[in-house]
Amino acid sequence: MKKFILFFLSFIIVFVIVGCGNSEATTFNTVSSTETTTDLSTTDIQISITTSTIQTTITPIPTTTISITEAQTTAEFISLKAQELPIQSSYYGNTNGNANNQGLVVYDTVNKLHYFALGPTVYSYNPATDQTTVLFTLSDGGYVRNLCLTSTHIYFVSTQNMWMMRYNFSTEEVSVINQLETHYISRYDDYIYVDVVDPDYYGSEVRGFKIYKHNTESFLTNFSSGVSNLNISGTKLLYLQDFGSRIQLMSSTFIGKTTEANFDDQGFNEIIEMHMIKDSYTDGRTYAFVANTTTESVLYLYNATTGLERILGGSNIHSLNSDNSNLYFIHAGAIYSYNLTNKETSKIIDVYSNSKYIFVINYWLYYSNSDLSALYRINPDTQEVESLS
Repeated sequence: MKKFILFFLSFIIVFVIVGCGNSEATTFNTVSSTETTTDLSTTDIQISITTSTIQTTITPIPTTTISITEAQTTAEFISLKAQELPIQSSYYGNTNGNANNQGLVVYDTVNKLHYFALGPTVYSYNPATDQTTVLFTLSDGGYVRNLCLTSTHIYFVSTQNMWMMRYNFSTEEVSVINQLETHYISRYDDYIYVDVVDPDYYGSEVRGFKIYKHNTESFLTNFSSGVSNLNISGTKLLYLQDFGSRIQLMSSTFIGKTTEANFDDQGFNEIIEMHMIKDSYTDGRTYAFVANTTTESVLYLYNATTGLERILGGSNIHSLNSDNSNLYFIHAGAIYSYNLTNKETSKIIDVYSNSKYIFVINYWLYYSNSDLSALYRINPDTQEVESLS
């Protein structure tokens, strides 16, 4: 009887060991799509087109590393590099935060690509394959900024002459759209909002916003002057009037202007930077803004329902952006995040003193310097800083 029991137990142990050797592998596939369009009957600019892969290097800037907890095993780790956040516009184009930070980075929601501008060159980056390729390079010596993406084109500004231009994905041609001095481009649906200086607006030189229609390739007659810090929420435009202390609201065609929030009694000299974080019919709109007082600059959070909240005071607070859960900004030589739920402020990374402009692409953070000659990004998995070149 004992021999029979020992034989039976040995048979079970062998069966268990053999049955534990199976494993599964997960693969990621990427799909790209291309749409075509008719060419513009405008001036063509000669450019250099290459498709070579470029390399990135790790900058020596000290970082604050977010490590995986001991309870999180390798098998449980999920990469954030190709994950998407819901804030990315389904109409392509920049988010409000990216557009108001010189628009150096945009996200292609169809092909799952990052497009970024560094100097005279625009690159595409595939986070799933970690491959970067050159899309186009200007030959006139200007830097590319104010990227604005559609399904068929990238609109942008060249710093060589401040003209509004665009790149055609199908023909790989660059064309001049507008030879007026252009400072900003952003869009909703078919409307592209362009901040320009009109040298002869009813006989005077006036800076203001014009509307360019992508499908008709023409400007509307609509014009609105004195607008700054434009934020788009569907068919509504939120902005500051001449850097005053009131947040203004108007329709997408510049009519029905009204005051959204009045801070005249708060002692602000002016609001110098404003970023709309959320637009909610139930909880009201949420804004972040930096306001100057007689003694300091202060970062505030404002919600139409709960009111005004002071986050941080000091000097030189700038480059506001958000990912729907956190507010990002640069202050005192570092990038910080402010958690919109638990109200905690955390330092993410120390940066160079001339660092400026934060861009949010899903879980990635990009940032530049003040003269747009350098661009960095923070890897969401490793928290390493890559210097793009």
